[in-house]
Amino acid sequence: MLAGSPVSRAFVAYALWQAKTLSQWELSSIHSYSNIVLPQMSAIEKQVVNFAFKYAGFPYVYAGEWYKPTGSGYCCGTQLQGGFDCSGFAWWVLKSPAGTWNNTSIRGYYGWSLPERGAAAMTGDAPVRIYYSKLQPGDLLGFNTDDQGTGWQGVDHAGIYLGNGWMVHSSGSRGGVSVDFIGSGSWWYSRLVWGRRLLPTYTPPPPPPPPSPSPSPSASATP
Repeated sequence: MLAGSPVSRAFVAYALWQAKTLSQWELSSIHSYSNIVLPQMSAIEKQVVNFAFKYAGFPYVYAGEWYKPTGSGYCCGTQLQGGFDCSGFAWWVLKSPAGTWNNTSIRGYYGWSLPERGAAAMTGDAPVRIYYSKLQPGDLLGFNTDDQGTGWQGVDHAGIYLGNGWMVHSSGSRGGVSVDFIGSGSWWYSRLVWGRRLLPTYTPPPPPPPPSPSPSPSASATP
């Protein structure tokens, strides 16, 4: 949830419940969440990040890729409960319409070509591999969390980069859509395989030049 965004009563209740059920290892690292600062973003990056944050707290559902149960005629198999798995959340936030799969009326932007459904395929099909130091908000992330396989074939988890070392993802261990730190020193850092850029590359505008110094008043002439 971004600063200044309205917060629903249900979200507050869920956040309080989550706080009461945190394990000891989670409590020891929770201080890092007290001051999350994200970088300057382009307009489309802000849209993507805002949309992803709207689903914080939605449950982890294996093979889930929709925010509510799907009715008959859904293209991609019946989903009995709203929620997402890791790559399904990437679909929900980033994928452009394909056939009857279309959520543009909900999110307000079109999305990008992402035909792959699994985390490994999403990562492996990256035309350019984006490593940690070059990541930008909205980049798709691929992780190898259990050391099985190498390169993209070992990828078993996906997330979306937020900037300044943070990602949003749907995690089974977290119970659903949540935010985690993946920067240096984190558990995730060494498990990042690479990122995939779907959004246009953003170059922040240069800072404005410093103001010119005011001219000094002329010294009075002596008689």
